[in-house]
Amino acid sequence: MGTQNSAPTSQMIPGAQVLATDVYNAVDTTDNRQSPAGTTKKYTLAQLQTFISNTASGPLIYPVTLVSMNYAVIATDVIIAIGGSSSMPIITLPEDAQLGRVIFVNDQSGNAGTYTITIEVAGGGTIDGEAEYLINTNYGSVMLYTRNGTAWYTL
Repeated sequence: MGTQNSAPTSQMIPGAQVLATDVYNAVDTTDNRQSPAGTTKKYTLAQLQTFISNTASGPLIYPVTLVSMNYAVIATDVIIAIGGSSSMPIITLPEDAQLGRVIFVNDQSGNAGTYTITIEVAGGGTIDGEAEYLINTNYGSVMLYTRNGTAWYTL
C-alpha cells in the first residue's frame, strides 16, 4: 500500500481495540502481513486511522456537521461536532440505519463537563444496551456503529 503516513490526530480513546471485518485485505500494521478476505481482526484506533489515511485514492474526507442544540442525525452525517453549546444538547441517532453505519460525536467546544451531551436512538433503540450514552467530559468523543439499525454500539 505504499509508504505509511502518520496517523491523524484524534480525541478518541487511545489504545482502544476495535473489531473490524477485514474484507479489503488490509495490511495489519503490527506485522505488515495481509489478512485473508472475510476474516475478523482486532485493530487499535490508530491502526484504523493509518489504514484509512492510506487508501488508494488518498485520505477519506468526512463531512462535519456543527451543532449547538438538539439534533437528529441525517443520512449524510458522519461527524457531529458540538460547538458553542450553552445547554445540554441531545443527539438522536436514526433507528433505521444501514448495517455498518458509523457516526462520530465530539464535544468540539469543550463544554461537556458543564453541558452534558446526550446521545439517544429514535424509536427507543439502544446504545450498548442502554437507552442513552452521555459525553460529560470536556472535549470528549465517541464513535458509534450499528449492526441492525435499532442497536448501536460504541468503539
